[in-house]
Amino acid sequence: DFNTLSTYQDIENDPLVSVRIGSLPANGTLKLGASNVSPNQVIGVANLGTLKFVPDSNWSGTTSFEWNASDGQLFALQPALVNITINPKNDAPAIDLNGPGGGTGFTALFNANAEAVVIVGSNMTLTDLDSSTIQAAYIEIAAVPDGTAEVLDASKSGTNITVHPYNPSNRTLVLQG
Repeated sequence: DFNTLSTYQDIENDPLVSVRIGSLPANGTLKLGASNVSPNQVIGVANLGTLKFVPDSNWSGTTSFEWNASDGQLFALQPALVNITINPKNDAPAIDLNGPGGGTGFTALFNANAEAVVIVGSNMTLTDLDSSTIQAAYIEIAAVPDGTAEVLDASKSGTNITVHPYNPSNRTLVLQG
């Protein structure tokens, strides 16, 4: 929201007619409606409501741009600065069941009343753009044709993960750490 009307002052009390964009913000695009704004572009006061900043994907932080006001006759002697702060959003973690292989899935076959089978590849990756620490993972068996006879378990070998016992009532296994 580009609200200059509350800070604009003119010694002759002339109304604000336009602004000139002096510099562009880093880490994103300044737009007027659907069009990119360019340095030294003059924007009429009637169009200021369509001026917006679109940050780069997954960027957060502070950036700024300069602008200068005009009463239709002269521009101000000194430009003003607009500071923009984009707060980070919480991105969901991503799981890739086969690690560096193509796609993100892993296929396993098992037979009833046979030995347990691995349902995730040894190269599985779990990543989060926001943090290197994953608080917890909830793994659920979607279909349980044999009810409580279905079981999930996990090996925590070589990790600091805590494996909580499988809960057959909600079909989940919780990993923490």
